[in-house]
Amino acid sequence: MSPTAAARLAFVALLAPGARADEATPQLGSWRAWLATPGGELPFALEFARGRASEPASSGTNSTTSTSSTDAAWRATIGNGREAIAVDEVAIDAATATVTLDFPHYDSRITATLRDAGTRLDGTYRRRRNATEWVELPFHATAGAAKRFSDALLQAPPPGTDREPLARELAAAAARASGRFAVQFSASDDPAVALFEVAPDGSASGTFLTTTGDYRFLAGSLDRAWPGDDGLVGCCDDGLPHHFLRLSCFDGAHAFLFEAELLEDGSLAGSFWSGDRWHETWKARRDSTAALPDGFTLSRASGAAQLHELPLRDLDGKVRHLGEAAFAGRAQLVVLFGSWCPNCHDACAELKALQREFAPRGLALVGLAFEQTGDFARDAEQVRRYAKRHAIDWPLLLAGSADKAAATATLGVLDRVRAYPTFLFVAADGTLRAVHTGFNGPATGAAHAAQHAAFVRTLEPLLAGG
Repeated sequence: MSPTAAARLAFVALLAPGARADEATPQLGSWRAWLATPGGELPFALEFARGRASEPASSGTNSTTSTSSTDAAWRATIGNGREAIAVDEVAIDAATATVTLDFPHYDSRITATLRDAGTRLDGTYRRRRNATEWVELPFHATAGAAKRFSDALLQAPPPGTDREPLARELAAAAARASGRFAVQFSASDDPAVALFEVAPDGSASGTFLTTTGDYRFLAGSLDRAWPGDDGLVGCCDDGLPHHFLRLSCFDGAHAFLFEAELLEDGSLAGSFWSGDRWHETWKARRDSTAALPDGFTLSRASGAAQLHELPLRDLDGKVRHLGEAAFAGRAQLVVLFGSWCPNCHDACAELKALQREFAPRGLALVGLAFEQTGDFARDAEQVRRYAKRHAIDWPLLLAGSADKAAATATLGVLDRVRAYPTFLFVAADGTLRAVHTGFNGPATGAAHAAQHAAFVRTLEPLLAGG
């Protein structure tokens, strides 16, 4: 049985017996963690620490930290390449040797049992999908620094192999796998763009940009597969070198796994898994000019309803309208978001920057939340958690279901809600002047900066009375 086949069987395997009392606390420092998905191991970095954090919680997306109530409190951080995310709530139950990592803003949790003198964790990751369903995946972690993608998936070079030519071969493959690529996913007609950075030693990072948002911070490696290995795509008995790019992301909500073979012509072909069920294939070809359609051209005002007349509810349940005195008479940036959406969390830093720059000139920010369950009390609580995490001080109102077709019908002001977040640029007279679909987060680099400049250009005439 191939290593990946074994990993897929682990997806449904039962956990080992319970831990002993002397295994009640996790080893401090770095861990290699992974989710057992239908596509194989989905790895991410994990770190445990004790004591008070060095700084208060941050709304930034590259590195977030949270303060501990006591110097003995446990802290944990998950990592994807250059992104570090503080786990909001960490609980260690010494009596049962249980570790709980909570991501309340995503309504998700990891619960695991400590084993092997506190150097191994086995348990379950669980996140709410909607009102009645949950995403659920086995979770595992081992203490100690380790390569993100385990070498167990690849056979070792034959004994006596000269490593220097292999290093040169890997460096050449890394150069071919680095750069900007035009991407086509099998389940979408829309174009996508990939940005990959692969070092000569094979360590890799990158992201995908799509018309609905980016795939955040991905990290992994480019590795060589050896004859007899059938653990990735099925290879490699033709006597030629085969290199595979593997990237992953786990942030408490997203669970992304990408695998692809680097082909002779420098293109890539492989698979994408998300969560506990989604799978599609993808192809990429190098293209330094690859680009997405302008986010301002994807959705448009429908004219079926007036935004300022829509009945909305605040987090206490009171019916509100954007046309009432508390909101009206000012240019507005209205954001359609979901507390469950990582790209919407990424957007908070951008929104706060725009608020600092333009609120003194009269801009008002308003968030319209589209949530997952339809249970008002639960959805309102999730939005409060979102606001607390990012220290949001602009109004947040509940607008309806996260289902995009339902959101389109509820709003009635757009031809189609295509993504969360979506940004509505509204003049002081209530006229919808522009719509931007999706968000390029900090993982997208230059695209993120260009998007900010485009938002500024769109806001300027609204605040000038244009």
